[in-house]
Amino acid sequence: MLATSGPYSDVYALLDNMKANLVAESAAQAAVYKNQMEDCGEEKTLRQGEMDEATKSNNAAQAQFNTCTQAADVADAALTLN
Repeated sequence: MLATSGPYSDVYALLDNMKANLVAESAAQAAVYKNQMEDCGEEKTLRQGEMDEATKSNNAAQAQFNTCTQAADVADAALTLN
């Protein structure tokens, strides 16, 4: 049953107040989300750069490893022939 007097007697004002609070809270959450997504974009750019550098370093290390392995194989073969 609805109250006919007191602070809750005006149901429409109560609903309007609730709606205003929900809209304000939603706007605040949207602002936080926007900031988080901006930070996330910057983080992704940073991490992608780190991964690119790591890939280049790995490729260089693998090439050097292959060169050393080939040189060791040639040296082993040369020693075996003697």
